[in-house]
Amino acid sequence: GHTKTVTCLCWSPHDPELLVSGDISGRLFQWTLAEDQGESGSLLGEHEGRSIVHADWDPIRTPYVAIADTHGLVSVWVVSNGSSGRAAADQERGAEATKRSLFTRNEKFTYKKDRKSSTSANNRATVLRWNPKQVGMLLVGHLDGSWIMWDDNDRKQWCKPQYATGEAAKSEIVDMAWDPLGANCMVAAYACGVTVMWDVETSSQLSTFQKQPLGIRGMAWLPWAPGLFMTVNNSNCVAKLWNVSQREPLETVRLGGTGVAMS
Repeated sequence: GHTKTVTCLCWSPHDPELLVSGDISGRLFQWTLAEDQGESGSLLGEHEGRSIVHADWDPIRTPYVAIADTHGLVSVWVVSNGSSGRAAADQERGAEATKRSLFTRNEKFTYKKDRKSSTSANNRATVLRWNPKQVGMLLVGHLDGSWIMWDDNDRKQWCKPQYATGEAAKSEIVDMAWDPLGANCMVAAYACGVTVMWDVETSSQLSTFQKQPLGIRGMAWLPWAPGLFMTVNNSNCVAKLWNVSQREPLETVRLGGTGVAMS
């Protein structure tokens, strides 16, 4: 298993017993809860020795997982054999090559926002979100406040970096979520406390919601209530309920005595 600090976890949306984890050294592991692995996961590979900061599993294509590291590199990893591959690893648990064959990295899937300055901290991807309704479309949010769409079908960047207007223009994107009602709309939450709804297809801002003075830690749509989403911060443990048609929050809820986070 990991010998360094674990920096991200990502559950498979296709298999509730399958988990991928990354650590500060750039190592990736796969864990299958149904298998008696003890403290040893299957080593998938290394992300060039760079700390992994985010991961997102494609909700449509079973074997695809997007990984982002601290140097601004975003890669898509591909599970080669699925459950049959894990069974093979059970039979040859001691063979490192067999474990790695479960998860192979294809360099053609590698994306950098800016190849000339890919090691710049401002270019680092902070959020990855696969589109749940359009195959192979990956939304990437950055530390400098921009986002882009990566078309994994054609291996190309679908649009130039998009920045919000006003105070959020250079503020870090801390979270993003696709609108469950449509394939082209998403909400981006910025560290400065601003939340913006975007039409990704036209790269246009649809709505800018009231600023939250203590910033935003995360946001999520309410699956049982169309058009509603919540935001939280990690300062005073307050959650706000929003409707996409209104600039001000519908309700403010105190959840406890310490900060909270969403993932």
